Amino acid sequence: HTTNYTLPGPSNWSAAFPICNLTRQSPINVIKSNVQTASNPVKFQKSVLTTPSSMTLINNGHSRMYDVIVLYFKDHRKHLKESFPQAMQFHFHWGSSFGSEHTVDSTRYFGEMHIVHYDTAHADINAAINKPQGLAVIAFFIKVNNAAFQKILQPISAGMNKNAQKTLTPFPISDLLPKITGYYRYSGSLTTPPCYESVVWTIFKDPIQISAAQVNVFATILKTKVYENTAPTPVINNYRPVQGLNGRTVREYKL
Repeated sequence: HTTNYTLPGPSNWSAAFPICNLTRQSPINVIKSNVQTASNPVKFQKSVLTTPSSMTLINNGHSRMYDVIVLYFKDHRKHLKESFPQAMQFHFHWGSSFGSEHTVDSTRYFGEMHIVHYDTAHADINAAINKPQGLAVIAFFIKVNNAAFQKILQPISAGMNKNAQKTLTPFPISDLLPKITGYYRYSGSLTTPPCYESVVWTIFKDPIQISAAQVNVFATILKTKVYENTAPTPVINNYRPVQGLNGRTVREYKL
């Protein structure tokens, strides 16, 4: 892949991936005064994000790629006969100071964590990725102490080159999450090429807290070569700018 976050970066994605220039793209700026309040909010149960059977941390590329650190996991539950969202991986976006992809009233957080699910009506995530509502992503803002994050950041701190992978001792994904008081939901897209408009986005209001030392791992420890003949530099600003809402409805769910 040659897609990157540096200039011309995301503004040029549509040259190779025309879908990136359509009208239901992500991320967006959530404007509180314009959201519709849902009358019957669906309560999110953190308990569904239990301890998976395996967890593998992978450095899948560099700042010219999409996501740098991805944690893949296998759910220990057997697939149910009916369709349901199956969590498969989570990844992060961050900046040198502020790097969340979504914003709320134009406020950007240090980073954003995405937990990616696919609809098990499809064979796997590759089959679901370009289908209407084939994917569901739940997003948490990251704000500058969360002990659970050390389980991820410790192996990163020890160094991870491109394509390196490390097996982690599985832990409940719910350990990473804050107390949940509400969320926003809208229909959008992948925030990286090919930008399929197949995602139901759920953006939680309550940010995940991490410490300054943990911020430092994101901002300085992770390094990569932007070009093969250059010295490694910190991986930062791997986020897409907000896209136009273009008449879409954002619903607010208060719990």
